[in-house]
Amino acid sequence: MSSWDGESELLALNNRFGYSQAMLDDVDLVGSSVMRLSSTPSGLARVVADWVTNKTECSVGAALDLESLDPRGTLCSQDRQLWDTALENVQVSVDFLLHPEIISHLRDILTDTDNLYRRTRNALDSPLGPDGPLLLNAIRAAGPGGYSRVLTFGQWEDQL
Repeated sequence: MSSWDGESELLALNNRFGYSQAMLDDVDLVGSSVMRLSSTPSGLARVVADWVTNKTECSVGAALDLESLDPRGTLCSQDRQLWDTALENVQVSVDFLLHPEIISHLRDILTDTDNLYRRTRNALDSPLGPDGPLLLNAIRAAGPGGYSRVLTFGQWEDQL
């Protein structure tokens, strides 16, 4: 999994242990740790959720990867195109190479425990709701590089 300020990875070493490392760029290692992994899908999802919220500060990126935009189809085609274009420019690569059952648990845990993940999820789920336009403006304001601290830390009102 990669975060926005460089790269962070959580790798399974075997069925019992994982290795986490964070890099500022592709060269400078800034932190690493070994952690115990759970043998159950929900337990493993809890470990990954804790890592997402505590180690990588990429709750917004995780939601952008795990959640769908407008699953109920409330956007008109023009608004959908605005969102699609904006989301193409977000420079975040979050790859969860996990079994679908673990992903399901992970989404539930992050929704229940991570306010910024939940806010981003809600904005994607209801893009015409209160947070949808704020998220869209923050993404668009991030520009071609697709990254800004305002977007990452959920200070979307600052883009008004």
